Amino acid sequence: AERVDMQHRIEALEAQNSRLIEFEHENRRLKQLLSFSDHTGFKGVPSTVIGRDPSNWVRTITIDKGSDDGVRPNLAVVDGNALVGQTTVVNRTSSTVRLVTDVTSAVDSIVHGNRTPGIVEGTGQETLRLRYVPKEVAVPTGGRISTAGLGGVYPKGLLVGVVTRTDTQVSGMFQGVEVQPNVDLLRLENVMVIIPEDSKPIEQPAEPNASAEQGSPEQAGNEQISAVTAVP
Repeated sequence: AERVDMQHRIEALEAQNSRLIEFEHENRRLKQLLSFSDHTGFKGVPSTVIGRDPSNWVRTITIDKGSDDGVRPNLAVVDGNALVGQTTVVNRTSSTVRLVTDVTSAVDSIVHGNRTPGIVEGTGQETLRLRYVPKEVAVPTGGRISTAGLGGVYPKGLLVGVVTRTDTQVSGMFQGVEVQPNVDLLRLENVMVIIPEDSKPIEQPAEPNASAEQGSPEQAGNEQISAVTAVP
């Protein structure tokens, strides 16, 4: 009996130790997000990844923050070091984030150093490609790629990835540029949704007023409930 009791105590201590280690790791990740906000000046909503699309065709994750927390579609999402993707479908308490590796993702970017512009596109795999860079432009292997700040979704200066390979032998006037994301997208646990300074909270539909005049524009507006969806 004493041995069994001792074994139970050991198991309880091991479980407690495991929880403490996990709390420590999460605390470190959240501190990293806060540090990113302090150093860049970007304000955001820290979030936890609660889901991931299991298919090979769509690269998305689900986070535990939504419109109740100030999140809306088409906001940049980072992990504390670099760009992760953007919000698409937003519910009240959760949101879907399209990762930069998704085939529908396109990010206006620039190459550090020579400031060459291009568009970073997802490949559906674990790498990215930088498009529309002329063959005569030298793009160094190891060169860093960051957001250009165009299009209204991604603020300027967010790190996207690093150039791993270039190919000027492809047909056409543009070279092929392979980019490795600066984020391990398969192991994301905590991210931050960047909230623009001019962002306004999403107003929830007002309850219909029973005493309001039937057919009035105000009542019609109150009765409409709009779902928050992504821009195609």
